[in-house]
Amino acid sequence: MPHTGLRLLHTGLRLSHTGFTTAAHQFTNVTYWFITAAHWFTTVAHCLSKSSQYFEAIADYGGVEGDTNYIAVMKGDVVRLIKKDKEWLTVEKDGDIGKNIHNKFQLQNNP
Repeated sequence: MPHTGLRLLHTGLRLSHTGFTTAAHQFTNVTYWFITAAHWFTTVAHCLSKSSQYFEAIADYGGVEGDTNYIAVMKGDVVRLIKKDKEWLTVEKDGDIGKNIHNKFQLQNNP
């Protein structure tokens, strides 16, 4: 009889450990969801905030054929700045958003 009691105790501990592992896994999933949600809201807030910087294209740029991450501009086009990197500007032109080479633009004082 004592042997059966030990077996039940051992099984109970295993179930408790499994329950704890499952709860820890669920907590990890919930934590990941909150971090992902926070990142998404930050990204949306960044995208919704309108930049007041406008640039004028000083040369034509045809973009990269077949790659929608880049946007074509013609000399004289005015675009709104979305993001500025070392080499690229991410800009909005006529409702489309894409990258363009930094040195193809000059800051425009009055849009």
